[in-house]
Amino acid sequence: MQPDRRNGAWFNRAMSADLLQLTPAGLYCPAGDFYIDPWRPVDRAVITHAHADHARPGSRRYLTTPNGARVLAARVDTNAHIRAQPF
Repeated sequence: MQPDRRNGAWFNRAMSADLLQLTPAGLYCPAGDFYIDPWRPVDRAVITHAHADHARPGSRRYLTTPNGARVLAARVDTNAHIRAQPF
């Protein structure tokens, strides 16, 4: 398979199609069963950073950085499970 160049980044089309799917709720990773910075409430959300356009309320479980967890906790439902993981 030939690499494809889009937006300045090289990627393998077959691999990228399998890794992430664009859904009405946002970017979904079926291999890990989670959404990346989802636009709508989901079961498992990975939050890349806690800006308002990423840290949205309504999801059941969140995974983010330790710094992001503090901001996220102030923005989302108190019943949500927030896990902080350095990365």
